[in-house]
Amino acid sequence: MLGRPTLLFAAAVLINAASPGAARAGYDQARALLEGRAFGQARNACLAEARAGEPNCQALLGHLLDQGLGTGKDPKRAAEWFAKAARQGHPRAQLHMGFFSENGIGLVENGKQAIEWYRKAAGLGHAGAMWVLGKRHNRGRWVERDLGRAVDLFRRAADLGFANARNMLGMMYERGRGVAEDYGLALSHFRRAAERGGLADAQFNLGRMYEGGKGMEVNEALAAEWYRKAAAQGHGAAQHEVGAHITASGENLPDWRAELNQALKAPGTKPAN
Repeated sequence: MLGRPTLLFAAAVLINAASPGAARAGYDQARALLEGRAFGQARNACLAEARAGEPNCQALLGHLLDQGLGTGKDPKRAAEWFAKAARQGHPRAQLHMGFFSENGIGLVENGKQAIEWYRKAAGLGHAGAMWVLGKRHNRGRWVERDLGRAVDLFRRAADLGFANARNMLGMMYERGRGVAEDYGLALSHFRRAAERGGLADAQFNLGRMYEGGKGMEVNEALAAEWYRKAAAQGHGAAQHEVGAHITASGENLPDWRAELNQALKAPGTKPAN
């Protein structure tokens, strides 16, 4: 079974259709090899197409080098392959370039350039990029603080089915940031993200709303139920609320990597050119 980062990439890259016919042969073969965890062979299968300019293969090589799959980790070379794919309109490669630029991974740190990459990916319909860009506008990080713009981006991403963005939309309504404070709408967004998306953050937020009686009567039983669901997914604050000691599986990722992995789960992109 594929590890989590590989699985995220494998699911993501399939959406970005390459040109049909013989030119796809190496990429299709590499995709099958990835499923069998034959990372070195997957690299070899895609290398010629990547050098010839095929963006999915370029993004795949970037991923292998970034994760150190079938080769040693090489952030600089990963960034070079992601950049080639990103310049051809590959939205997930653009998202990677945004995070690499913002955090100085294989590149000189450049927050303004990161914002441009996020904008490009968002413009191609990538819900994860919309969510990330909305968060930057919400905080005023590398871009002018604009709460109205943040809300718009969260709403667009939520409409594409991205639970993380719907959860952020709920928080904006709860706190009256960029919109009029509305506990009822906040609760609605949290519930959709928690129930349909299974998002631990949204489950925790639902617990808070029930515990605090925000937009409803206090309901400690329902609060505890939602805290338990979030805690079972490894949500630290929820574990504290229920007194649990549940350890989430997987490695302890830096904040930027965890955010990137979340963004890569987002649905809805246009095909690469």
